[in-house]
Amino acid sequence: MVLAACIVMLFSGLGSFPLTDRDEGEYAASASEMIKRGDFVVPYLNGRPYLEKPILFFWTLSSSFKTFGQNEFAARLPSALAGLILLASMLFWAGHLSDRSSLGIIASLLLLGSPLFLLVARACLTDMLLTLFIWCSMAFFYAYMEKDRGPFFIWLSWFFLSLGFLTKGPVAVAMCLPTFLLYSFIRRDFSWLRPRVLVSGISLFWVVSLPWYLEIYQRMGKAFVETFFITQNFERFATTLLGHGGGPIYYLAVLAIGLFPYSALLPGLAQRGLPLLYAAVKKRNFLPKDSFFIFCLIASLWIFILLTAAATKQINYIVPALPFLNLCLGVLILEESRASECKIVSKTWLITVSALLLIVTVPWFLFPSTIWKYVLKLIRFDSTEYAFTVHMPASLSFWAFGLFLITILCSFLFLHFKTWKIQRFCVPLFFSGWLIVFFLPTLACMVQCPAKDMALSVKRTILANHKEQRGPVRLTSFGLWKPSMIFYANMPIKRIKTKHPKRLKDALSRPSPCFVFTRTRLQDKLDKIPNFLPIKKWEGYMLGGNEAAYSLFRSQR
Repeated sequence: MVLAACIVMLFSGLGSFPLTDRDEGEYAASASEMIKRGDFVVPYLNGRPYLEKPILFFWTLSSSFKTFGQNEFAARLPSALAGLILLASMLFWAGHLSDRSSLGIIASLLLLGSPLFLLVARACLTDMLLTLFIWCSMAFFYAYMEKDRGPFFIWLSWFFLSLGFLTKGPVAVAMCLPTFLLYSFIRRDFSWLRPRVLVSGISLFWVVSLPWYLEIYQRMGKAFVETFFITQNFERFATTLLGHGGGPIYYLAVLAIGLFPYSALLPGLAQRGLPLLYAAVKKRNFLPKDSFFIFCLIASLWIFILLTAAATKQINYIVPALPFLNLCLGVLILEESRASECKIVSKTWLITVSALLLIVTVPWFLFPSTIWKYVLKLIRFDSTEYAFTVHMPASLSFWAFGLFLITILCSFLFLHFKTWKIQRFCVPLFFSGWLIVFFLPTLACMVQCPAKDMALSVKRTILANHKEQRGPVRLTSFGLWKPSMIFYANMPIKRIKTKHPKRLKDALSRPSPCFVFTRTRLQDKLDKIPNFLPIKKWEGYMLGGNEAAYSLFRSQR
């Protein structure tokens, strides 16, 4: 039943809504271009090397595209499968690792009922694959330390760590190795660091991961080192990139909402876990039954501290901590399950988080005009990926009101069910499912379908009129950058910023068709550019071009 619930929630409507920007669009477009070029070593995006991430995720994406076609379902399938394997491994193996037979079922239900986990598992992002590999590496390390001292488990730990390194780079090592060292310090057991064991593990790590790194360095040289290691890793840790910053409580707020309503258990976890961890560190002595709980607590705390220390922050970065955090919560629930009334749920915390969610949703249906004006002010023409109409869609107020009611209902029911029976677990599953499977895809359709339709219209026009074209068709964006349109148009798009209207003028002056993806709010500025003709509008988006592009598009209609 639990596995069936996992399949339904992970795969329902997976391809029913467009790819979002910027990450989903970039990854999908890069994998599509990888297939087109036949180059499976260097990822490309929009005709240029895309060196921000290692290769493994692009291999899974390109394999999915070859099997199921280049569509939204195939783009999100690797993440969904990684999420399913993660949940299944926890379901069937966590009980053995912890010597608590029902922990796997409880932890899987907790993780599946966490909106943040479900969101990332249904998105075309690298984080779920990384989370799976980090979980496997740490689980096999714990099995080696506590269950079987043979080399098999520690080799598997290094193997999955190498896959994590091929998925997102040094961050996988930074999350796992300090956790291993901290747990070894508490256990006074560093057997995995014996030369024979360590050398064999590191050798396996490099045998798996090094060939691609050597090959891409040989082809890209210094550009790869500067882009991937320096900019995307060291600078991302030390400085805020692309405006993705946050204070010291950023991830605490993310967990409060991302685990809702299970985040009401976090104060109880801190009250139970931190003293136990302090005693284990100070005395280096704890009961065998607590070893798995302490290991998971160390893993989740270390990942939380590491990411909090980093200057660049995004909500999906914290996902690798969720399996371990939910396993800790599962242990807590099992310990309290015999009580007539569960004391680990903080009513104050739950009410506070619920109130914050309500504060966010209420203005959307009470003061829609005011909120929408504020949203429009946040739009930056050259950097914001979305374009909105002047007036807020009426259905958005309806969905905001729905979120308001669902939040109140789930908070009430979660507190109403006093013991940890199936009814209480169903409440977060309902909230997470409604939010991630229904609400957010509907919102994504509102903001992304117009841009998708615009790109597909141009693609159909080019395919239908390829014999009549006067020279190669060129695609350009002006004051709008949406990588997903590269994927849907299946062609490179030249990016021109609003501060360079002369570049657009030069592009439009050539005789071959030139289509321009832009915003309706930029029409006054575009009307002053010679040879620009508006072709069609899709809500906040506008398609324009020169006379050749205009004639080409109209000839299809």
